[in-house]
Amino acid sequence: MPTFKLVLSDPMSGRAKQFEVKDPVAQRLVGLRIGDEVDGGGD
Repeated sequence: MPTFKLVLSDPMSGRAKQFEVKDPVAQRLVGLRIGDEVDGGGD
């Protein structure tokens, strides 16, 4: 059961937020690399 600490940042405003994501949301991040872009839309 993966758990990730996710940091989302907005380079335009310079703001960042930290989140801890767990299964099943974390499963979507498995296999991604740093710098990969993900779809920000809902399910």
